[in-house]
Amino acid sequence: MRILIIEDEIPAAKQLKNLILSLDPKAQILDVLDSNSAILSWFESSENQPDLIFSDIELLDGNVFNALFQLNLTTPVIFTTAYHQFTMKAFEASGIAYLLKPIESEALQQAISKYRNLTNASQSADLRVLLDKLKLTVQEPYKQRFSVRVGQGIYLLKTDDIACLIMQNGVLHAFKANGKSLILTGSLQDIVDQMNPDKFQLINRSNVVNINYIDKIEPYFNDRLAIFVTGQPKPLVTSASRTAEFRKWLEG
Repeated sequence: MRILIIEDEIPAAKQLKNLILSLDPKAQILDVLDSNSAILSWFESSENQPDLIFSDIELLDGNVFNALFQLNLTTPVIFTTAYHQFTMKAFEASGIAYLLKPIESEALQQAISKYRNLTNASQSADLRVLLDKLKLTVQEPYKQRFSVRVGQGIYLLKTDDIACLIMQNGVLHAFKANGKSLILTGSLQDIVDQMNPDKFQLINRSNVVNINYIDKIEPYFNDRLAIFVTGQPKPLVTSASRTAEFRKWLEG
């Protein structure tokens, strides 16, 4: 199996390469490309075409679809990215799997197995037809866990175990239902963007709640709402500007 890797971060490219070879020691890595211009040049000059492409989406010189759509490739592509909003474009660009970073061995193995099933089927049918008929395999698009450094070790915090997020004095605390918290790195908005919006909602500039841990809701002055969250001694209060959106979110 001849593989082309498209990735602009050297550590990520090296990690992906090692993971692929650990799953298939016979795989041949043809090259690692880091930009749209490099992709176009490579396909124009290379005679050794890949059987499968692993591709990041946001590259040094823009979105990888700029090159993929220009080349009009039929080579199957397994997308590896930190962004969940490009699934439809990925399908249009011969995508057969959409894996979110950090890439897990099991998810990668499933994607490679899907490619092999496709190539076996293509012996009796056109691969493009098969790709059009097959639904893109998409990994769960939202953050499943956070790795949190605690002392000399690392604690894995499942996203579903977070009852609420509270920003206090510039420090972001992830509270569990038992009232204990862990500190997350990054801005509150960046963290929220990675979480399932059906479960997590920003209620003011400092607080996010998980709908599964809301015990009750009471009216608060100035048409705001007091939200009682499991494990929290005091209610969290919606801001005036977020109350209407919160009410709409509750209704699904």
